Amino acid sequence: MQVRIIILLCATSVLYVATLIADRWVRRASSPLFPSAKRYALSLTVAIYDYLCGEREESQLLSLTPTLRERVALAEVVASLSRGIVECYPERVRTLSRAWGLEEVLTDRALHRRGRTSLCALNDLLALHPSERCVGQIARKFYHSPAHSLAQLRIVIYASPTRIVPLLARHPHPLSWQDMGTLVGVLKMHSPTLEELSREGGEGVNVDMLWLYLAAVEGVGEPVAVARVCSESADRGLRTAAFNVIFGEQLFPTPPQDDIGS
Repeated sequence: MQVRIIILLCATSVLYVATLIADRWVRRASSPLFPSAKRYALSLTVAIYDYLCGEREESQLLSLTPTLRERVALAEVVASLSRGIVECYPERVRTLSRAWGLEEVLTDRALHRRGRTSLCALNDLLALHPSERCVGQIARKFYHSPAHSLAQLRIVIYASPTRIVPLLARHPHPLSWQDMGTLVGVLKMHSPTLEELSREGGEGVNVDMLWLYLAAVEGVGEPVAVARVCSESADRGLRTAAFNVIFGEQLFPTPPQDDIGS
């Protein structure tokens, strides 16, 4: 008899705790139909896409007042669309970000959280086309992690693309060939056409790596000439990248400009 009573009390306690948890999740969502903030955000994906890429400048989305947890989830959805779809209007992304307070919640997570949470917030902030105020807050933070420092650098370069050389010269960590691709991607957020790199304002391995990347991948400069200069560097990573460019040009020479498209 006592065993049955104990089992009944335990089952009642479990049911009570489950009810409290479910109630808590429902209260955090804007609609009982979507008790998860992530599911709520995903349910708006099509509407968000239509607003960011469509012809209509007005949307009922702007009148929504998401909760804090929903703002975090919505920021991830908006950032993913902004990164993955070229047709997204940057001004629409900014408008939606302001209406829902997405920039503020991501800035708070980038400044006060650690690890992957902070890193994801930094990467998502860049996709939201951050304001100068946001960039200023992020720029004053010191990050020990190379991954966090790179994400911070990308945000600052987005706000000041013409200062990329001094910013690279002061960057505390060596950057790889792949890192240069992400930085060039930031420059292309402003213009698909890149100009030749002005090396005034700073020097160093990171600046040379960008110089080499622009010449070899983007066609801004003479790849072999730049690679030969960089091949004499004391930095092993830069030398390796330079030799790869030289060997690549020998195996697959770039056709003359007049032959392209003929």
